[in-house]
Amino acid sequence: MKKNEVAKSSLLIQKEKELKDIQKKKEKVSITIRTTKTKLSDLQTDIERYSKDMINGMSRTADLSKLAKETKILMAELKKKVKLSKKDKSDIDSVLGDAVLDDITKTVDGLFGQAGFGNADDFSSGNFGDPESNTDEFNRQRRTEMFGQFTVKLDEEEQQKIRKVFLELANRFHPDKATNEQELKLFNDVMQSINGAYQSGDLQELLDIKERFKSYQTSDASADYDIPVLDVLESHIAKNRNELNLLENQLERLKEELKNLKNSDLGDMVKQNKKMAKQGGATDEFNEQTKNLFDLMVEMKKIFVEWTETGKRPAVFAQIVDGTHPIMQNMNGPDMFDFDDDEDEGDFDLGNISAEELEEMMALFGALNQMAAKPRNRRRR
Repeated sequence: MKKNEVAKSSLLIQKEKELKDIQKKKEKVSITIRTTKTKLSDLQTDIERYSKDMINGMSRTADLSKLAKETKILMAELKKKVKLSKKDKSDIDSVLGDAVLDDITKTVDGLFGQAGFGNADDFSSGNFGDPESNTDEFNRQRRTEMFGQFTVKLDEEEQQKIRKVFLELANRFHPDKATNEQELKLFNDVMQSINGAYQSGDLQELLDIKERFKSYQTSDASADYDIPVLDVLESHIAKNRNELNLLENQLERLKEELKNLKNSDLGDMVKQNKKMAKQGGATDEFNEQTKNLFDLMVEMKKIFVEWTETGKRPAVFAQIVDGTHPIMQNMNGPDMFDFDDDEDEGDFDLGNISAEELEEMMALFGALNQMAAKPRNRRRR
């Protein structure tokens, strides 16, 4: 063997090792990117789930305020048309009198005010939970509005470098280059993935696609792609080093996006929900008391209508007053409302939720403003 051939072989070995080292670093960074993407996706899923639950809960609460106003109108109609005894008035007040109904409206409007929605009527007019809004396109747009603000944008130079990888794959798997029906279907599927990855600036996904199909031969595939010739190795080293750089940049962007989302109001909503779940679920108690109050007012509306029409006190009202009615038993009896003897008489207590738990729920409600404001304004225009 000639001396220059020995030297060339040593150089090839060195270059092969250099290439393998870069490829190992690429794989390590790619694994971290996948892990970070999973964490980001899980957090976004939690935010969407908790947001939907909270909006549903707030919708029920807004309905509660509306029902309190309707019940008060029917009660006023009863008092106007029927001569009630002192006992009748006292019994009505002990269950659901003016003071309680006013405080339900005041408390519910207070919740929405602290959450940035104005009041219960303002929230309801925003069309939250509207079935017509629950479409795939609307949800995709809302997701973009929710999370797009946290995305760290690519700079122009990096975008162009990723475009080169995209064009390489697009040129190789364009459906026009398919030679049969089976290949056409494959190329359509692959191009859909390529386009999706490129649009989101996901180099790691583009490289994953490239790796998955590296053994698939097309008319554009180079037959000597893996031949360990020095100039080919140099080209692969430069290409892989450039891809490693881009992957490291992508990882930094993802980490920043995840950090931004965790530190946002939406991220805080997830933390607060998980915290309350560990503490026994204050929101569950809140929603249960909301449902109980709703059921009570529906029943009282029926009672007031019947009482007004017949002029006679309905028999079922006695069960409400003495606490034997199933609704009152669910509400822990007729004394679930907390009244003081001072000037604040009539203050309405939503169950046994502490001030700290209520404050936490306000943080959850407030976080929804960030998610809901844009869809709400869009539908109002």
